[in-house]
Amino acid sequence: MAGPSGRDDQHATRRAAVLAAGSAALGRELTGPEPVRDSDWTVVLRCADEARSADGQGTVIVKAYPPGPDGEVSFAAEAAGLGLAGDTGLAPELLAADRRSLTVVMSDLGRAPSLADTLLGTGQERAAQALLDWAEACGRLSVAVAGREPEFARLRREYAAGSRTRAPGSGLEQRVLGVAERAALVGVTATEGLAAELAEVAAELARPACLVFSPGDICPDNNLLTPGGVRFIDFEASGYHAVFMDAAYLRMPFSTCWCVFRLPAELRDAAEAR
Repeated sequence: MAGPSGRDDQHATRRAAVLAAGSAALGRELTGPEPVRDSDWTVVLRCADEARSADGQGTVIVKAYPPGPDGEVSFAAEAAGLGLAGDTGLAPELLAADRRSLTVVMSDLGRAPSLADTLLGTGQERAAQALLDWAEACGRLSVAVAGREPEFARLRREYAAGSRTRAPGSGLEQRVLGVAERAALVGVTATEGLAAELAEVAAELARPACLVFSPGDICPDNNLLTPGGVRFIDFEASGYHAVFMDAAYLRMPFSTCWCVFRLPAELRDAAEAR
């Protein structure tokens, strides 16, 4: 097992490779890589880009996925999602994408706090306003790209480059149908009628009556509260899905994230209205 110095060396080697891949994808040299978010899954770097200094945006964000089927799925969704949403003003602009290294280069939206930061420490009034702004931005993004499912599908196919990659969230219907069985593993007994309700939910997920575009994981830390408004920054699970997938996020906040809390009923209702 690698010790701390070994892991540091591995991180440094991987960052250097990601910097080189980002430079090659963009067609010019990037320098000064600064880790934005290090994990065993992705590498995200803020890099200096001299070509963008003239417009006051002298940095870009480079994000790379690991090789393999999961990395390929997420890369294709991220590149396609940014390609679709980048012109809405609610997401970074896609600057380049390289299928071989599973690397995307996007515009840098700056160092603003996220909704999670605001909910956890800036006061009740400010936190409530940030939540309402975030909810409205979710809706605005869906409206901005409504009806563009064929374009998204085309982009995703292009970035998948012929690989038979599954869509993010595929198989969710079967996981919904298995909820009662999974609950039993932790001692929770299913109530009468649950099976019928789960079947209804699974049917809606399989054949949505109302499709909306979503970044996929709208966790409160996957956004930035910029001076210009809320901007979404993580599109690795992006796609079109049932509107209730996002709406339910306010009924059980925030179920795909580390920060699972409850909201006051009146605030939840106000956010849903937004």
